[in-house]
Amino acid sequence: MSTIDLHEAAACLTELVARVQNGETIALTDGEKQVAALVPPPTSRERMGYGSLKGKMWISDDFDAPLDDLKDYM
Repeated sequence: MSTIDLHEAAACLTELVARVQNGETIALTDGEKQVAALVPPPTSRERMGYGSLKGKMWISDDFDAPLDDLKDYM
């Protein structure tokens, strides 16, 4: 992660945005203290549709059966 002073960042914002678009994260500082960060946007994820996990998951027939470890509390 690169760091740059906030006042310098204002002068070269276009360059910083181009660097962030390439995947770099840039910390903005005011003196010694980090005050913000420029980060790339999250990658878009394909939305899962209904039935997209069919055949990939299963639920045990006894998933709601009492657990032996908890019989004393029931």
